[in-house]
Amino acid sequence: MKKYSIGSILTFLFLILNEGGENFKFANGMITTNNPNSWCIAKPSASLEELNYNLIHACITHSCSMIEKGEECYEPDTLYSHASRAMNRFYADHGKDEFFCNMFFRNSGLIVLFDPSYGSCKYD
Repeated sequence: MKKYSIGSILTFLFLILNEGGENFKFANGMITTNNPNSWCIAKPSASLEELNYNLIHACITHSCSMIEKGEECYEPDTLYSHASRAMNRFYADHGKDEFFCNMFFRNSGLIVLFDPSYGSCKYD
């Protein structure tokens, strides 16, 4: 029986809850640098080690206060969610240059063309 990662399950649930996924589009490398209508999230296939690396490196030089307990992006309290939010902040603060989603995070970042914001948690 095939095992699915937490990231894959969360992405699947997001698709279902987000209007059936009709607005869900991956960039698949066809996005140009500095696209204001793009966001960086962790790949669903990213390992826990990659997510932890990404979270630490994104938060070393950029504020990650939005994912602290009690803040707007704390829930869901998962490494995947927190890493995705921190990665996107880092990506946005660097002009949404695809290098800062793909290469900086060692190919564990994914540029998407849908806004992953939810509830009061807004992605830049």
